[in-house]
Amino acid sequence: MCGAISSKLLLYAAEIKDKEEEALHEFNMEISQDEKHFSAWSNKVILLDELDRLEEAKIAAERAKLIFSENADFYFHLGNILGKQSHFEKAEKHYHEAIHILDKSPLSKNSKTQSLYRSNLGVLSVSYTHLTLPTNREV
Repeated sequence: MCGAISSKLLLYAAEIKDKEEEALHEFNMEISQDEKHFSAWSNKVILLDELDRLEEAKIAAERAKLIFSENADFYFHLGNILGKQSHFEKAEKHYHEAIHILDKSPLSKNSKTQSLYRSNLGVLSVSYTHLTLPTNREV
């Protein structure tokens, strides 16, 4: 019985992986047809990040940032990705840039987005400080 359940779970996992790859293919097709398709870029970066394909996500976010330079989203995505890769100073720079873009926007994004960007910066700062503080092992 246990073997049958394991086989079903493996099949289900394979189906999910196939759907993820299919979704990435669709996002790439949309981008190839219209390089300024914001949702396709955003979804591609998010999916690659969720799949822990961080280097691919970073490359896609960097490219999208060039196309949508006045949009805070890809700076924010890069902050998340770089933080996961332990590039804390670079991540902080991207979070600050995302916040700066939001702050200078005449119709700034809603307060939930502002809060999310600032809280991610705060978490990054705490993590970075925790990792870089010297430890006093003498008691």
